[in-house]
Amino acid sequence: MTLTEFAAMSTTALPKRNVWNGEPLTPRPFLWYVATPYTHADPSVRERRCALAQRATATLMEVGIHAYSPIANGHPVSFYMRPETVNNHAFWMTHCFDMLERCNGLLVITMDGWRESKGVAMEIERWRSTRGRTNIMYASAIEPNQPWQPRFGRNSLVGA
Repeated sequence: MTLTEFAAMSTTALPKRNVWNGEPLTPRPFLWYVATPYTHADPSVRERRCALAQRATATLMEVGIHAYSPIANGHPVSFYMRPETVNNHAFWMTHCFDMLERCNGLLVITMDGWRESKGVAMEIERWRSTRGRTNIMYASAIEPNQPWQPRFGRNSLVGA
C-alpha cells in the first residue's frame, strides 16, 4: 500500500453519537496513534527516537493523515516536568492509553528497538484487547537523511 492509498483510507471515521442526547455527530477525521519506542539509558538514543517519531508524524500530517504521536508530543513537554514524573513509566502509559482510546487506528513504526519496547508492546496489547486486530498497521523504520518510504500491511508483523 502506498502512502497516498493509506491517506485515502484514513479520510473519515465513523460518526460518533453525542453522549448527552444520542444524536449523531458530524464525522471526524480518522485519527492514527503512532506507536514508537522511546525509553533507553542513552539520552542520544531517546533524542534519535523522538526525532524519528516527529518525522513520521510530520510525514503523515503533510499528506493529510491525522496522526498523534505520544513521543513527538511528550518528549518536548517532559523538559518542563519534575524528574520523578518524567521517569514514571506508569504516568506516561496512563496518558498514552487515554489518547489511544481516542484514536481510530494504531500505526506501529518498526524502527530500531520497537520489538523490545515495553511501551509499544503495552500499546499493541491494549489496542488488541479493546479493538481486536482491526486498524493495526505497521510501517518500516525511518532512517535519518533518507526519504520515508513506508511499507504498510495489516497485521503483518507482531502476532499476525
